[in-house]
Amino acid sequence: MSVARIYHPSATEPPDGSYASATLARLGIRAADPAKLAERIRRGLSPQVLDKLAAELEIPLRRLLQLLSLSPATMARRKLNKKPLTPQESDRVYRIASVLATTVRLFEGDAAAARDWLKHPVRGLDGRIPLEQLDTEPGTEAVLDLIGRLEHGVVG
Repeated sequence: MSVARIYHPSATEPPDGSYASATLARLGIRAADPAKLAERIRRGLSPQVLDKLAAELEIPLRRLLQLLSLSPATMARRKLNKKPLTPQESDRVYRIASVLATTVRLFEGDAAAARDWLKHPVRGLDGRIPLEQLDTEPGTEAVLDLIGRLEHGVVG
């Protein structure tokens, strides 16, 4: 997945990319410098980002952990021992966070509309729920492709 594709501001987004940036800032994930962000992901994100992401998506933490293929017991131990997520886990968390940010951009900053869209079946994904597609890279690409088509008025 291309970071440039995710964060390229649309014509309706403020020039500073604030819709996507604000979403990631609330999660404690900054994307201003992709190289630094990549290094942070390699070092491992804090497990607390999971609570923030679940809250931002308005889904139970257990559901988010299922999407990320993470064990609740393992995550509880990580939080207790203040150990970061692995690079692979951090990358999966970032994938969902970045799609959320891109969806908020699609809805011109309306986080509630973005969450609603992510959690309900959409025609452009053959009736699938976008959030449930984010467990794989190809599923994520399909969601991002649909968002790109919607941003450019191409539906169907």
